Amino acid sequence: MLNKTIAGALLMFVGVAGYIWWSTSPSYALSLCTNSNMDEEIECIFAVIEERVDEEGLSAGYEVFTEAYKSLDSFIATGCHIHAHRMGDIAYYRLLRGDPQLESIEFLQETTACGYGFYHGLMEHLIQDNSDPGFVTQTCEYLKDTYRARMKDIGIICYHGSGHGLMLAHAENISPDAYGNIRAFSDMPLAQCEALEVANTAEIQQCFEGIFNVVVNWMVINQYGFTYNTSRPFSICDEIKKKYQAACILEMAQKLDMLSEKDPKKLEQIVSNIQDSQLALRAFKIGISGIVQQDLRTNSYHETLSACEKLTEEFERGCITSIVAGLFAHGLPLEEYIKPLEICSRVFREDNQNGRYCFDEVARKSSTLYAVEKRLDICRTFPEELRDV
Repeated sequence: MLNKTIAGALLMFVGVAGYIWWSTSPSYALSLCTNSNMDEEIECIFAVIEERVDEEGLSAGYEVFTEAYKSLDSFIATGCHIHAHRMGDIAYYRLLRGDPQLESIEFLQETTACGYGFYHGLMEHLIQDNSDPGFVTQTCEYLKDTYRARMKDIGIICYHGSGHGLMLAHAENISPDAYGNIRAFSDMPLAQCEALEVANTAEIQQCFEGIFNVVVNWMVINQYGFTYNTSRPFSICDEIKKKYQAACILEMAQKLDMLSEKDPKKLEQIVSNIQDSQLALRAFKIGISGIVQQDLRTNSYHETLSACEKLTEEFERGCITSIVAGLFAHGLPLEEYIKPLEICSRVFREDNQNGRYCFDEVARKSSTLYAVEKRLDICRTFPEELRDV
């Protein structure tokens, strides 16, 4: 619950002088939210965001979101992706629910920030309320046709978020007798993913992963009879059909940062139990990205980078590129590339070959988040011999 002083000031400011509110900077609006209680501060921030979305639309809400991420430690400390996910929640419930016409909204470039978390939230609710594969196809193909030129990953992100929604819709009808039974929860939405007529193999795989992402979140909060097995984190994946196990394993890897105690060497050991070596490396890289999210709270990602040197060659390279990916996934909207460039410059000085892989990852991630002009500007900052990556 909001601090009474903050809540009172917020209501008075909106109710009595709303016309002044929108002419002031987001930083002034957020100054009303400053609070020693982190939860209350975040709720106040989102109260401000919701007011701006209601009054001026999504762009105004994102101005506040970006300012909060720049200036308030509480916002950084509690996870960029989860906050972007909440922005998607707000967009759905404030702008689309009851009339899900995506054409009515101009989706900003900032919505790619924080690992496209906005679309995870938006699609989760949209598809939960419209859980038909035909509607999924219509929605995701519209987003691809409209935004793919400047949001390269919008297709796989849309289908991933749709997996969330299909799983949540199905869960509403599960009997308590089946709680904890992964097949009872996942078989039907997985079949719906396979029924997507236009989606390619990668997009269907992302739909699968979206389903198991929901399961991981249930495990963390002990919902629907699911709990996260810290001694055997991938054990639940043994209970499903083999063709879905890779998707399951990759989503279970989302929580390996805490299981490994943020130690890349321990993380490497944990994934060594996965028989498929390439799948093990992918799970490791997901775990590293999670560690980076924790590192951003303390600016300790340089220490994680140093720890990469203790790994075997392939995992060292995966560690470095995943730090870059993690910084992109949890960075300041439209400025995600700044810290990765700093990291890669350091790596390039110390190890020319790994530095090349590092800058290549910057180029790859930039291509998924930004329009071509911005990507070219970023590549011009690379060492001269790498500007063709």
